[in-house]
Amino acid sequence: MSSDMAILPDEDRSEELVALARLLAYAKITARLLDAEVAAFCIDSALGAVVEQLSATTEGIAGLHNIADSTKLLPC
Repeated sequence: MSSDMAILPDEDRSEELVALARLLAYAKITARLLDAEVAAFCIDSALGAVVEQLSATTEGIAGLHNIADSTKLLPC
């Protein structure tokens, strides 16, 4: 992290990680719909890293459930 970036409080950090995970989940599904399998694989790796960081926080666990619910609405 660069020195000009402020460190967010845990709750804000979890909210930002949830937002990032949602973005990545959408991007992964879109990449698969476009048959961009290499991109989908890379995005899936990034999504896994974000989910791993989220699972370390209490707020993040609730956010993971929200991500799972929102991705059910998207085509696979």
